[in-house]
Order: sequence, then C-alpha cells, then structure tokens
Amino acid sequence: MMEPGTTVLLLMDTKNTAQDLEGKVIVPNLEGLSIMEISQVLQNYGLKLVIEGAGTATYQSPAAGEIVQAGSEIIVEFRVSSG
Repeated sequence: MMEPGTTVLLLMDTKNTAQDLEGKVIVPNLEGLSIMEISQVLQNYGLKLVIEGAGTATYQSPAAGEIVQAGSEIIVEFRVSSG
C-alpha cells in the first residue's frame, strides 16, 4: 500500500490514446511531475523536453490537451517547493 500523497506515474499506450492523429500528438498534463518523470512521459509521446529551472513542474507550453506535431518541443518550468 502506498502512503497518502505519493505521486503515481501512469504510462499508457499512446497508440490508443494520444498519438497517431496523422503525425500529431495531444500534449499530456505534466504539472507536479519531476524532470525524470516528464522526460519518460514525453519520450513515450514522441515529444522533446525543454527544461527551465529545477524541482517539480509548475507550467508548460503548449498547455495540456493541445494538439502538436510529433517531435515538438514542450517547454516546462520547474520550481523547488518552499514547503
């Protein structure tokens, strides 16, 4: 059993969810994830990560849910939590 508040990373088969829209991809929500987690997720989606800062993700561009070309860069701002 996991402790309350534990972050769980769920990787799904993108062939059935977000990819193959004629070479386009639906951008996943990355908020709250670490650089390592996001790197794995974006690799599975065929997207490239542009890192700004350190810590956990607080902002991304393009936003979650937008449709982009496979191979596009996703800019993610990270911040170290102060709590």
